[in-house]
Amino acid sequence: MSNMAPDLSGLDPFINAFIALAVVAAIVSLAVIGQTVSAFVATNHRARVARRESIPTYYRRLVSAH
Repeated sequence: MSNMAPDLSGLDPFINAFIALAVVAAIVSLAVIGQTVSAFVATNHRARVARRESIPTYYRRLVSAH
């Protein structure tokens, strides 16, 4: 009985590089999303405080207006 499985030992470095690249991309995308959300919240802070609305009430109204 012969072993018909292909030799995949040469793919190890490529798989490791792909996983490392995916982790770096995930971290970068989370950082960008975090900055965007932070800027959005900071921009709307004065308006929310001026209206004396709670956070959920203000953003619920903001989302339902669009």
